[in-house]
Order: sequence, then structure tokens, then C-alpha cells
Amino acid sequence: LALYDKAEATYLAVLKRMPQLVRAHSDLGQLYLIREQPLKAREHFARAVALGSNEAQIHGQLGYLNLTYFGPYSAISSYQQAAAIEPENIQWQQGLLAALTQAHMYEAAEALIKDFIGRQPKKADLWLNQAALAMRKEDYRTALISIEMAIMLGDKDPKNLKAAAQLHLQLGSYDRALNLLDQSLAGGELSMASIREYYLWLSQFGLWEKAEHLLAVAGKNIPHLKRNEQSQYYFLSAQLKAHQGQAGAAEGLFRQALESDTTNSDALLAFAAFEIRQKNFADAEMLYVRAEATPNTEKRAQLGRAQLYIEMQDYKGALNQLRSVYQKNPDAFEIKDNIEILENIIRTNEAT
Repeated sequence: LALYDKAEATYLAVLKRMPQLVRAHSDLGQLYLIREQPLKAREHFARAVALGSNEAQIHGQLGYLNLTYFGPYSAISSYQQAAAIEPENIQWQQGLLAALTQAHMYEAAEALIKDFIGRQPKKADLWLNQAALAMRKEDYRTALISIEMAIMLGDKDPKNLKAAAQLHLQLGSYDRALNLLDQSLAGGELSMASIREYYLWLSQFGLWEKAEHLLAVAGKNIPHLKRNEQSQYYFLSAQLKAHQGQAGAAEGLFRQALESDTTNSDALLAFAAFEIRQKNFADAEMLYVRAEATPNTEKRAQLGRAQLYIEMQDYKGALNQLRSVYQKNPDAFEIKDNIEILENIIRTNEAT
């Protein structure tokens, strides 16, 4: 530290006598970077550039500091200058790409990354950068082609396999999506959150056999899951059995889900809706009451209970539920409309 203090004092003394000395500004900027004083470093790099510095390192570091502290527009020209001086240095090109992307200058960023790929077509991370850019532009086909190129070049990161599978599902190429899903499962590193995400995709596209296979694979790992993860597994399995019309199995799995995690609000709401379909109204009401105790599902549970009361033709009970929800959500105009409908129904019933 004493050595750094002495060096700083020396540079400041030199600049006091010769404030136009480019090298002193450049070196002092480097010293401030070492001492983790980035804004002071930026000040001297900017001064060096203003005085005519032609070092790519100084322009590049100024670009990085501007991007970090002052936003992308202030960094673009510095990175461009660094890249012009050292076109072979990929670091400056990547910094320019980051600045262009953050500035939403997508056409320029796209042209730059195509240039990268043209020079280094076997670098998987470049294809992934192109995929990320295409996703920002909602160009899903280009994103998919780019991720597939990265996978072909050896990038088997589960996140990339998952992203490619999702894009294939969206674009209707189910066979390839399922192939990628199998690769992810073979890796054996999928979290319960990923299993749930895959299940939702598969069920959304009606691929129920594959959803069942997915849960069968996940079920082999049940003893090693945390209680809340076990609850998620049983919850998804219950939904699958309900879809298959196996009411008894579905009910048992819903109960297992809630035994594993009594606060699984998604399971509470889904089980309540299931019980309504089974005409088990008392059980459904109890489940909605439990769900109402959880802040993030209170409104949905109250609305569910209102629907339950309508199914039971208990219109006054439904009205009280909706009024309670509306009091806490005065901007929910659709609830106000439903309140007025129920009030009319009740008045008509009383009149007859």
C-alpha cells in the first residue's frame, strides 16, 4: 500500500507540472484500477484519450468503465476505437457487442456477431450470443438454429438443452423437442423446478405420454428430494391422474402432496377444484379456507370459494366472498360486475 501511495503521489506531482502528459494519465488510470478506484481510473483514461492516446488498452478500459457506470451509449465509441486499433483482440469486439445490445442497437449487434461467427464458426459461445440476441428480437427460429449449432459444437449445458426443447415445442417440432428432453433426463441433474417446467410444456401441447414418462423418471429420485420437492412431484402426478380420469389415484396423490408440504398453495387450489368436480363440496370448501390463509393465494382461493358457492346455489355465500375480494381489490371491475349479477339473482329469487 505504501508503494501504491508513493506511486500515486509521484504521478500527481508529474501531472501538476505537465498536465498534458498522456502516459502519466494512462499509468495513473491503471494504478487506480489496481487500487479498485474505478471512477478515478475512468477520469484519467478519458483525459488520456482526449489528449490523443492511441492505445487500444486505454480505449477499451474506458469503454468498460463507461458501460459499467454510465450506460451503453457512452461506451460504444471507445470500444469501436479499441477494436479499430486491435481488430484481432476479441475482448474489444465482445465489449462493443455488449454495449450495442444494451443500447438496443440490434441490427448493428447482429452484423457484428455474424462477423465473429464468420471468423470463428466453431466457437459455441458465439452461437449462443447470437441466440440471445435473436431472443431479444423475438426471432425464435434464428434463436433455435443458433442454440442447435452450439449443441452440435459440444455445448450440452442443461439450460441450453432446455431452451432448445422449449423453442422446438413452440415451433411444432415435437420429435426433436422430446429428443432434447431425453438428453436432459439422461444427464440426471434436472431440478424439481425444471421437471415442473417440462411437465407444464408437455401438458400444454397434449403430450401426455411423455409427461407420464417424465414423472416416472423423476419418481425414481423421490427419496433424495426435499419435502417441498416431494410435494411438487405428488402434485404434478395428481394432475396427470386427474387428466387420465383416475379419480381415486389423483385424490391419494393430492393428499400426499399436502402431507409433504401443507403450504403447497398450488396443490390446495388444484385439489379444491378437483373436489368440486367430484361434487365433494364440503372438502373443497375446507381446502379453499386453508388456501386463503396463504397471502399469495388468498384472492384466488376466495374467488374459488365464491365459484364453489355458486355451484351449490348458495348465492348469498358467493356474494359475501366476492364483496370481501372487491374490498381488497377495488380496481377489479370484473368482480364488481359479478357482484351486481349475484345481487340481481338474489333479488329475483326473493321476489319469486
